[in-house]
Amino acid sequence: WLTDNYWRVAEWFASARRVVELADALDDLDRSASDAGGSIKTFVNAGEAVQLAALSLCDRDGRMIIDAAHATFARGEKVMVVGETGTGKSVLTRAILGFWPWGSGAVSRPDDEHITIAHAAPWLPEGTLAAAIACPAPAGTWSHRDIGEALSACGAPHLATRLDDRARWMHGLSAGEKQRCAVARLILQKPAVVILEDALSACDAPAQAELTRLIFERCRSSIVIDVSNRPAPAHLYDRIFTLTRSGSAASRLQERSGAGRAEAARNTEAASPAA
Repeated sequence: WLTDNYWRVAEWFASARRVVELADALDDLDRSASDAGGSIKTFVNAGEAVQLAALSLCDRDGRMIIDAAHATFARGEKVMVVGETGTGKSVLTRAILGFWPWGSGAVSRPDDEHITIAHAAPWLPEGTLAAAIACPAPAGTWSHRDIGEALSACGAPHLATRLDDRARWMHGLSAGEKQRCAVARLILQKPAVVILEDALSACDAPAQAELTRLIFERCRSSIVIDVSNRPAPAHLYDRIFTLTRSGSAASRLQERSGAGRAEAARNTEAASPAA
C-alpha cells in the first residue's frame, strides 16, 4: 500500500504543511498588529462617502508611516493622492480597503461589494472574454452588446468580436489590452468607490487622460481615488491630496489648496465677460 500511495502521502503532507504555515502567519499577523499599538476601526456606511478619522498607519515593527490623516471623500468626487515613493500611498489604499491592520484611527467606507481597486496588472480569469470582463460578477450579467460598447469606448473595439473566445487571457493579451479590459469592467460595474493604483500605467499619456475622463464620466456617482505614480492631468480631478514627509518623520496627508477641476471651473467663470 505504501509503495502504491506514497505520492498521495507526500502530497497530503505538503498541503498540510502549507496550511500550518498559513495559520502560523495569521497568528503572527495578529500578534504584530497588537504589538504596534491600537488597531484600525473600520465602519461600513451606505456608500455615500469615505472618511478617514485620525488615521495613523504603522509598519509591522511599529514605525509610523502616516500620522493622523483626516479626510472625507464625498459621493461622486474624483480625488488624486500624490507623494514621493515611500510616503505611504499604497499603505493608505490598503487601509481604506481594510487590508492594513497596523495603526490606529478609523475608516468609514462602503462594504466590500461596492468598492473596487484597479491595479497595473488586472486579473482576467481563464474562460470566455465576456466572463473574464464580468468577473467577479457572474457571466451573463451584462449583454455582449453592453460589453462590446464598453470595450469600444475604452479603445479596444477589436476585442468586442472575441467575447465568446476561450483563452488564458492573462497570457493572451498585452498589458495595455488587459488594462483597457479592466476599465471596461469598471464602467460596467460602476462601484461606489474606485481606487486606481497605476491602473493605466501601460498606456501613453494621451490614452491615459482619455481613459481617466471615461471613468469619471461613466462612473459619475462613484468616489474615485487615484494613487497612481503617473496620474492624469491635475485639472481632471475635483481635489488633490499630497502625502509629504520631512526627514524621518511620518507622512502627513494634506489637501492642496486651489487645485482640481472645481477650482479651475470657478477660475474660468470668474474670468468670463459675464463675470
